[in-house]
Amino acid sequence: MPFRQRLPIRMRDITDGLSNTYLLGEKHVSRLHYGTYGDFGYDQSIVSGDDWDLIRWTVKPPLQDSNEPDPERFGSAHPSGFHMSLADGAVKFTNYEIDIQVHRQLGSRNDAKPIEWSP
Repeated sequence: MPFRQRLPIRMRDITDGLSNTYLLGEKHVSRLHYGTYGDFGYDQSIVSGDDWDLIRWTVKPPLQDSNEPDPERFGSAHPSGFHMSLADGAVKFTNYEIDIQVHRQLGSRNDAKPIEWSP
């Protein structure tokens, strides 16, 4: 992830390029718990601090919401993809079929592997 709680990041610290680095995005949650607090990755507010609700990784591929919670993944309820905001402010609708290596590289702000991509 490009940002973490209590770790100040400046734009110049994103050396892979602002348009090649995820800033934030939609998260995978359990469909069974849309209206409840049964998914521990979907049960707190945005001001809860460092919690499963606020963090996701690019280690696993993104996934459309399913019946099983997986609070490590990005994803959404959309059938074909999910929205990701890049560090330059652009918002891109990204297909679930994104190459896992590209997904991982977009999740790193300074891996010295800047990547050109199109969602």
